[in-house]
Amino acid sequence: NYTTVYIPVSDTAEYEGLVSAVTYAELEHETRDLSAGPLTDLEMLTGASADLAIVLYTSGSTGVPKGVRLSHRTVLNRLRWQWRVFPYGPEESICVFKTALTFVDSVSEIWGPLLCGRTILVIPRDVTKDPERLVALLEQHRVGRLVLVPSLLRAILLYLGLKSNTRLLSHLKVWVCSGETLQAELAREFFQQFPDGSHVLCNFYGSTEVMGDVTYHVMASSQDITQDGKVPIG
Repeated sequence: NYTTVYIPVSDTAEYEGLVSAVTYAELEHETRDLSAGPLTDLEMLTGASADLAIVLYTSGSTGVPKGVRLSHRTVLNRLRWQWRVFPYGPEESICVFKTALTFVDSVSEIWGPLLCGRTILVIPRDVTKDPERLVALLEQHRVGRLVLVPSLLRAILLYLGLKSNTRLLSHLKVWVCSGETLQAELAREFFQQFPDGSHVLCNFYGSTEVMGDVTYHVMASSQDITQDGKVPIG
């Protein structure tokens, strides 16, 4: 029973990859038909934990999109770890969803907050690429955590440095880097911007096949970068 499976498709995906993914999945209905019709009894049945939940297409090292099958058990295992190690605080009423649906980080960005009763703030792609607008939005909604690639972290820190306002993003306590190598120099810049010890910078590592993250390292100060000058992955 695969009625509870979703296959995210990005509107920015290359045409060849998009056609390959949709054809392989043998989708039989258009979106408007699915949305207009009522759920059947079969679709409302509760699936088992081993049932398929998501299919994410990733090219990996081959350059050819391949479907990675993630079960409900796999997704929940990742989310429960997140809730245990990085629990939402009472002041975290709004969380950010900005990662493309086709990337595995989007799964925890969406379902992590929603299953804990939080509200999701969907940030448009053009805002994500503009540090000034992104910081303003994070400030406006007092977002408490953010998942981002190191290159975006660098852009945000550069903007904060130009503003010379130490209070900007002071409420954003948990910063999670993933998707690229986190350089020690960038981690040190982070703690120069947030030196009070109330902010943590995390380095996550994993792959789509294992629901994104299997190892991690948490830094509360520049001393946690380690003596050899490299940021650990766990």
